[in-house]
Amino acid sequence: MISQLKRINGSRKIFKNSNLRFFSISNSNLNNNKDLINISFFTKDNCQLCHEGKEVLKNVLNSNSLSDVKDNIDLKFIDITKNGNESWFNQYRYDIPVIHIDRSNVKTVKFMHRFDKDELIEELTEDI
Repeated sequence: MISQLKRINGSRKIFKNSNLRFFSISNSNLNNNKDLINISFFTKDNCQLCHEGKEVLKNVLNSNSLSDVKDNIDLKFIDITKNGNESWFNQYRYDIPVIHIDRSNVKTVKFMHRFDKDELIEELTEDI
């Protein structure tokens, strides 16, 4: 299986044998027509909804519908129970999983609890 790359707290780490594909790029590799799309997935251990949400996100990121924007997606997972994430814990302890989709000059779009594949694809492919 291909090594997977994901960004944690601004640094890159490689994970092998991961079931999820992670897309991480530098700004210099951006498709000229699209802005960087930052996806933050807020989670914690032993969360069944989080596991289900990761499966939905995996299906979204592997979808052919995202072929035009895949190179511009930066995905990170944030465990709200880890040290340094207290503010996220206070904000989302009763709402995880949560997805933030951030683009430059656009207000953050948030999805909570159960995710719909089609809604996520629509948001990620929307022209801003």
